[in-house]
Amino acid sequence: MRTATFIAIIALMMSVSFTGHARAQTIAPRLIPKSAAVSRSQRAVFASLRNYLTAPGSCTLQSENEKTGTLVARCQAPDTQTWNRWAYCKVGAMNLLDTLQSSSAIATIKVSRSSRNASFVTVTADLNAVYAFSSQTNNVACVSRGVLENQLLTAAGASPAPEPTAAPLF
Repeated sequence: MRTATFIAIIALMMSVSFTGHARAQTIAPRLIPKSAAVSRSQRAVFASLRNYLTAPGSCTLQSENEKTGTLVARCQAPDTQTWNRWAYCKVGAMNLLDTLQSSSAIATIKVSRSSRNASFVTVTADLNAVYAFSSQTNNVACVSRGVLENQLLTAAGASPAPEPTAAPLF
């Protein structure tokens, strides 16, 4: 019985490995900026983002430059469920049993003036996770799902992105 289980696990790991290899060329880029227009001045948007990032929450302000309109924040997901909404972390077949030990995102926010009372905000998030099994750790660069970027765009005053809906079953 143990041999059959072992063979099944090896077969599963090999199929996952080959499946992932076959799709390697179709994976989207890791850093995908998201942008939105905001109907407020650049100064007002920058100030509201600074207030949002300095208030207690999942993101903390790391640096700011009002002259260039750039803010950099470090974001920590409060739990694994939130992290899974923020990012997709592809691990190899040999790491399927690993567990998430830590995760972080560095969000770069650029606020540009588009007119006197309007701004254009762009957010790019660089997400990374550490997975571990026993004493072995694996650092993984993750692909953003856009949720964190949308959260920061909403904090800037942009209209919230629509929630995805399920496709009809028939």
